[in-house]
Amino acid sequence: MMFHVKHPRLPLVAASLAALVVATGCIGDTFSQPTGWASPVETGEGLLVQSERGRLDALEFTASGGLVERWHYPVSDDEVELVAIYATPVVEDGVIYLAGYSGDVVALSVATGRPLPDWGPPVRLDGHIVATPAFDGTRLYVATDRGRVTVLEAATGRVAGPVLDVAGDHPIWGDPVLQGGTLYIADINRTVHAIGVDSGEARWTQALDGGLAAPLALDRQVLLAGALDSRLYALDAEAGGSPLWSFEGDGWFWSRPLVAGDSIYAPTSRGTVYAIDRFSGAQRWSFASEGSQIRTALVLVDGVLVALDKDGGIVGLAPSSGAVLWRGTIDGDVLADPLVRGSEILYLTTDGDVVRVHPQDGRIEELSRLSLGSRDG
Repeated sequence: MMFHVKHPRLPLVAASLAALVVATGCIGDTFSQPTGWASPVETGEGLLVQSERGRLDALEFTASGGLVERWHYPVSDDEVELVAIYATPVVEDGVIYLAGYSGDVVALSVATGRPLPDWGPPVRLDGHIVATPAFDGTRLYVATDRGRVTVLEAATGRVAGPVLDVAGDHPIWGDPVLQGGTLYIADINRTVHAIGVDSGEARWTQALDGGLAAPLALDRQVLLAGALDSRLYALDAEAGGSPLWSFEGDGWFWSRPLVAGDSIYAPTSRGTVYAIDRFSGAQRWSFASEGSQIRTALVLVDGVLVALDKDGGIVGLAPSSGAVLWRGTIDGDVLADPLVRGSEILYLTTDGDVVRVHPQDGRIEELSRLSLGSRDG
């Protein structure tokens, strides 16, 4: 049997929370005191980052390579509290679609940071938002920890059709994937769902052995789902989600797996990086970091695989062998996925600092931040 249970399980809710506590290192970050881990996003004007909990900053690069704030949202007049930002902002045609942990979704102007007139105030959904909404160019598909997906018209924010009760009140924490008219969603109740966006009906469901909190990844027909039972699952998205293989690691898979050619690179909550054969699920190599868990996604830039653990330990690896090319340390904790910008990588710390890493030699630079309205050069 391909999927099997190797460890005794607690009741579902307790097990899910316990697993996430271990993976994040602190339950307060995710529940009682949510902090958010939205990835920095590049716009034509600069960067979008969560510099403070529940606040989105638009930053502009200065002549000297530093950053200066152009605007932030919300301001006091907005009378909204996002609490934290886990979902990475979606940017399209000069518009930012921002979803807060509070359940609020709003469309902002990239230029000014103000809500679009056709949207007005944020749309409030029933439940907390952790997963980044899927977007097809005209509609947003927003999942909540109540297991539901609300479809919003991108132009107006109006709800398009009935709310989809996908997961039966079980939280959806990992980012869904939208492709070819099918929305792929994973929930903490160990189930992957394929939903037809036109009909809103299930095309297939696949039960697994572990709760699913990681973002999904789709490479051609292979759907990759990281689970809290220390397994990475590969499903055939075009054959009813039938299992292709599963790979067992030394900890929870809760980061987005990286597919490059015929290899899959995936880190665990114990700080180990695995290289896995895409077709067979066989291990090619593994690298055990000396640091803590890895939440942020791996990136492959200029032939160097870069992994960063939560406490700032960063390493460049040879993707073919896992050999260490360089090591370094970022000053601060990092949970957000990085932004690849040309031949450099930008990381955002939990304190709101932006750090530039050069993957060829491991050089690390913390970008200076000027006050609002200041300029240099």
